[in-house]
Amino acid sequence: MADLKNLVPGLSKKLAMFQRDCTAAKIDVIITQGFRSFAEQNVLYARGRTVKGTIVTNAKGGQSSHNFGKAFDICFLINKKASYVGPWEKVGAIGEKCGLIWGGRWTRFVDKPHFEIK
Repeated sequence: MADLKNLVPGLSKKLAMFQRDCTAAKIDVIITQGFRSFAEQNVLYARGRTVKGTIVTNAKGGQSSHNFGKAFDICFLINKKASYVGPWEKVGAIGEKCGLIWGGRWTRFVDKPHFEIK
């Protein structure tokens, strides 16, 4: 379950708008990540480097917006199952309309499930 209680108030408001607009567009999303501790971030950073798996982040603890309550990640709910296959461009545009930065627009490390505020 995503830790949403430690999101900064500005992001909490934008997240509520984002969820409302996704629902209006008939897109079911699940918030998979919110706040992350530095230790949790370092575990993710180790994936694909010192631990088996695929690299999922370029940010160490203290370098991610998640560590400061300024980011969340999503996936889609399709046929009652979590999925990373879905209308990314559409949800990205919804997020941007809500004033969020969408990781799907990044060029160095494209992160479609990621949304954040400055």
